[in-house]
Amino acid sequence: MNKPVRLLIADDHLLAREGVKEILEGQKEFEIVGEASNGLQAIEKTRELLPELVLMDISMPKMNGFDATKEIKKQFPNVKIVIMTVSYDITDWFEALKRGAQGYLLKNLNTEDMLNGLKAYSLDEIPMSKEMAFRIWKEFKKDGQAQAGK
Repeated sequence: MNKPVRLLIADDHLLAREGVKEILEGQKEFEIVGEASNGLQAIEKTRELLPELVLMDISMPKMNGFDATKEIKKQFPNVKIVIMTVSYDITDWFEALKRGAQGYLLKNLNTEDMLNGLKAYSLDEIPMSKEMAFRIWKEFKKDGQAQAGK
């Protein structure tokens, strides 16, 4: 049996962290090694605990998840980061990828989809919901129409 993936949860809402912990604690694939309530703390905890995967919220005090992701990836390029947010904005998804995140999960996912997404990202796979694929397609289609109109 493989050892569990060491995971850090970074979210400024205690209830969100508690909910994720409750879901993941029963999963043999993951070991929660720590929590952070802001971006600066996420960087410090990554340095201290050396997780393999960070589950990162975007909107946090002191430093947002985008900036924390960029800094963690600069210092620890092998740490995988999955953004977990309420934001449906496709530009946030693109920004997360530009900053170095491996993935993007929406907080409104059901438990099974969240677990499947985290498992896939931890194995370097790229799961994508039909909804996210459609949003990306719409965004590129919109950009293509704007380009064609020039």
